[in-house]
Amino acid sequence: SIDIMVHNCWTQMLLELGRRTDKAEETILNRIGDELRKLGDTESAVEIYAKMGKDMGPDMVALHVEAHNWDQAFILVEKNPIFAPLVYLPYAEWLAENDNFVEAQKAFLKGGKPERAFQVLKILTENAVDEQRFQDAGYYYWLLSRQYLNIVSNEGDKSTEIINQFYLYDKYAAIYYAYNAIHRYMEDPFMSYQPETLFNISRFLMNETKNIHLKGISKFAILYSLSKQALNMRAFKLARQILTIIQKLRIPTKYQDYVDLASLSIRAKPFHDNEDLLSMCYRCLTYNSPVVQACVTCHHKFIFSFIKFEILPLIEFQLEDGISDLDALKLIHSSNHEKKSIENQDPSQNVNTLILDEESQDQSIDPFTYKLINEGKNEENTYQPIIVNKTTLQSMNTNSIIVCKWPKPLSYKYYRNLLPGFLVTNCEKCFKMFHSDEYEVEVLRQGYCPFCRTMDRRIVK
Repeated sequence: SIDIMVHNCWTQMLLELGRRTDKAEETILNRIGDELRKLGDTESAVEIYAKMGKDMGPDMVALHVEAHNWDQAFILVEKNPIFAPLVYLPYAEWLAENDNFVEAQKAFLKGGKPERAFQVLKILTENAVDEQRFQDAGYYYWLLSRQYLNIVSNEGDKSTEIINQFYLYDKYAAIYYAYNAIHRYMEDPFMSYQPETLFNISRFLMNETKNIHLKGISKFAILYSLSKQALNMRAFKLARQILTIIQKLRIPTKYQDYVDLASLSIRAKPFHDNEDLLSMCYRCLTYNSPVVQACVTCHHKFIFSFIKFEILPLIEFQLEDGISDLDALKLIHSSNHEKKSIENQDPSQNVNTLILDEESQDQSIDPFTYKLINEGKNEENTYQPIIVNKTTLQSMNTNSIIVCKWPKPLSYKYYRNLLPGFLVTNCEKCFKMFHSDEYEVEVLRQGYCPFCRTMDRRIVK
């Protein structure tokens, strides 16, 4: 009778026969299940196999995969993780076939095939650049960088080459992420970026792309945007320098008139920049050219907010030998908030005053600021990091410290906010820095960090 049902494709009758058959008749039930599977009625086959007690075996997993019953397959993987490759690899292939490459690369990782995940991500990145979706390209480069970091973190491979690849792709991610604004400025006449934001982004990109050439990134567009904003904001010295550089590039025809006219008119302008645009170093208080990324005096590297790309009042410091990250965190959280600070607020003028009298430093200057003042004297003309001990850690206000808890083999990074009234926060996944208010607005608007697209549970409930 089974042969007749199979010949006529009577799957419902086969199922009913299987339901009536006793569990002890394994041979008959097994054949009914196999025939239902061949006829494409996988749900009925699952029911028959379950009756035989095969609902947890690899055959059942394969059956769910064949039927694309992914939810049921994932339930089996949760109960028995050894089945993960049997589920996630075909799931990744299925996602890729349906053009869902982002989820596909995640599935390849879960299936133990990181090389396939890399391949999918690189395809995604190339497509995003070709289609001028630069913000997406930045996101995919960030995912690539994290995969390299995961290799050294999870597999213990401390190869310098792999770590350098992580830093390189993280840099590419930042470049494409920032360049999205420049591209929109060049292509969309109704874009909503403020001149200050475009100025900050352009100078950031000019430095980041100085010695590299990335597909889709137009150096002319970066310099054009910077020159326009420099002229608008009265940074005439900078505008003249940028226009000189532009004249050495291949200029698109529609912008040739602008370059010619601007290059002539700038000669009638004073050869100096608006002082409000100079980059102040928060470590040594030196004013620098608007386009440098590190202080020319103390070589402190500026830290930018990854929304409007303004310079943040953060100073990186390092731990004294013998202090572990765990010890440092304990000391920071147990710090005495009542200790006197360097900043004495004048309520009538609402300004911060800095007391520089060395004789009274014990009473007026906290240990970190004292180190900042004295160690800022750099006779070797190289960057000298601030090294703090346990006493200094305990003296600092917890709210003024930002800790980037990078996974091993990278080290934790510690920053001190020198302007407590200027709230700064960092994403706990990508560790990019942001002005707190701007970051909260973006997270509430999009639901995730604007750079790495990770949901921040501190803000999104």
